[in-house]
Amino acid sequence: MHISYTGYYSSIRVLKYATNASGSWAISILADSYSSPPYDFHGYAKGGSIAIDSNNKVHISYVSYSTNKHSSSSWLDYITNASNSWTVYTKIDYQFLSAIEENSIALDSNNKAHISYFDGTNDDLKYATNASGSWVISTIDSAGSVGGDSSTAIDSNNKAHISYYDYSNDDLKYATNASGSWVISTIDSAGSVGGDSSTALDSNNKAHISYFDGTNADLKYMTNSSGFWEASVIDIYGTVGGNDSNSSVEVAPNNKLHISYYDGTNKDLKYATNVSGLWISSTVDSLEDVGDRSSIAADLNNAIHISYVYRQGDNQAIKYATNSSGSWVTSIIDSRLPYAAYYSSPSIAIDSSNNVHISYYAGWPDNDLKYATNVSGSWFISTIDSTGSVGVFTSMVIDSNNKAHISYFDDTNQDLKYATNASGSWITSIIDSTGNVGAYTSIALDSNNNAHISYTGYYSSIRVLKYATNTSGSWVISTIDSGGGTTSIDVDLNDRVHISYFDGTNDDLKYATNASGSWIISTIDSAGSVGWYSSMALDSNNKVHISYYNSSNGDLKYATNNSCGRHNHKQRNRPCRSNSLDFQQ
Repeated sequence: MHISYTGYYSSIRVLKYATNASGSWAISILADSYSSPPYDFHGYAKGGSIAIDSNNKVHISYVSYSTNKHSSSSWLDYITNASNSWTVYTKIDYQFLSAIEENSIALDSNNKAHISYFDGTNDDLKYATNASGSWVISTIDSAGSVGGDSSTAIDSNNKAHISYYDYSNDDLKYATNASGSWVISTIDSAGSVGGDSSTALDSNNKAHISYFDGTNADLKYMTNSSGFWEASVIDIYGTVGGNDSNSSVEVAPNNKLHISYYDGTNKDLKYATNVSGLWISSTVDSLEDVGDRSSIAADLNNAIHISYVYRQGDNQAIKYATNSSGSWVTSIIDSRLPYAAYYSSPSIAIDSSNNVHISYYAGWPDNDLKYATNVSGSWFISTIDSTGSVGVFTSMVIDSNNKAHISYFDDTNQDLKYATNASGSWITSIIDSTGNVGAYTSIALDSNNNAHISYTGYYSSIRVLKYATNTSGSWVISTIDSGGGTTSIDVDLNDRVHISYFDGTNDDLKYATNASGSWIISTIDSAGSVGWYSSMALDSNNKVHISYYNSSNGDLKYATNNSCGRHNHKQRNRPCRSNSLDFQQ
């Protein structure tokens, strides 16, 4: 991983660079006001944009400012280690008494740089490239005040595609030289739209753009993959993905995203996917009150399977929906749940034969951990643990031998428990019994079928995020962070752990990973009360995808770890909602 970012030291901002290419994180200062070359001596640096070439060398564009406190002169700079060491920065463009802002860099197949940026003197979108061997600067759009929040992508023909914000008209615009000359289009003008855009191209050189709708405070998505521009919004109507409910996200084998969630306004099970290239939402089940506590999984044929709760008065049932036949089919798995209530939370998993496995909590009068599977061709239900009130917050995965592993909460003794049939019969065990522990469990397996469990512990009035694993042969328990809440865990292709969770102290969505060798904690979203009921999945590129609930406005939200920076132009400050789109083949 390679990251460029800004550091603040007293009144000085510096450009910094971090990489874990050696196996551990190494941090460098690339541009500041004190060091000798190759560092920048003009004052302070910010607004870095990074790209990695085919030789795994780093290219960064950024903005540096004059040390003269009475002026705001700025430079567009470029620095690279393509020669195996960081070379002296290159001054590409200069603005006197004004600011260059919001730059974006991309590389072509020859490892040449293409940079889009905002010219604060003339309020124009500009473009610089060294494709010819020397830097050439062009003004792409000068119609009004344009060029904010630009994002650049290069296609297979080494042509540029740029999305950007039109400040004058509050529109999303798009420019490309794919035809040989620059063509400019306004592609969305419905309200105040186009901020924080991010552009990616697919294998057919079609554009996919995510951006911010400032009028409705929505994340929007635009593509021309069908031959004309189409915009869409992931579901924002009513109370969706929350209301003491949850969403569940899955990355299918073809790297397409699938999200199941509860529509609290209409009390329906809903489903969203980007399998067509657009986010499309649909209602899967609308019979009575259905869809709460959903769990989603994809089989090897990319068919979708969802388990969820069905309520009719005081009676409840576990239901199952699948589109494996080409259309959605729903069925009741277990209807004997008179008071399964809030904590039924079925968890679904698919084995290598595309058989379905569901674990869930059967409430009063049973209060048991139960398990259902259709391995035999029809549904078979069994009780796994009936010692006390057990099975709340169940989470299940299937290993490479098609054996089940379940983490769950023992409400009677307030312990974290674990059940597996890996030996051929069900064995249950207590993993953590120190205090009130085991709520909001989530389980994942690594490549050796070792278990990794995230969960919440309560100590007096303090909640903490905890983690347990048996990778060493016995269970090892760690406290990762304070303020834990609902959790979701996954393991990447390198057997590193990733956890999304709700920080109950600050009402934020947080993320923890040991991918670098030690635990690193980040706040992903802090805009309002966000992060409840998160569900996380990793794709084949180890990219993180998280769906979660915004309880401030009742919306379903989605986050990925392909993040972009937000840099406001003076007197054009708008809420910073950074987003980034990584198109998955």
